[in-house]
Amino acid sequence: MKVGSTYPNMSEFKLALCQHAIKHEFEFRTKHSSKRRFRGYCARKMEDNCPWKIHASTIADQVTVVVTIVVIIAYSS
Repeated sequence: MKVGSTYPNMSEFKLALCQHAIKHEFEFRTKHSSKRRFRGYCARKMEDNCPWKIHASTIADQVTVVVTIVVIIAYSS
């Protein structure tokens, strides 16, 4: 997942986000979701001071989804 990534529709984007979360072993929460936009954030935002977030929205055709913001800061253990 990176800024500029495109998906054919919102359902495909959400599926890809879920698969990405499973692969990289993190949980996310949805702040806002509709047919035209999505905002999500780290599920452990408060507990771990996790800055992770993602925003995606449809382009002019109102179907294709593009990722507009991704904030991921890796922590070293």
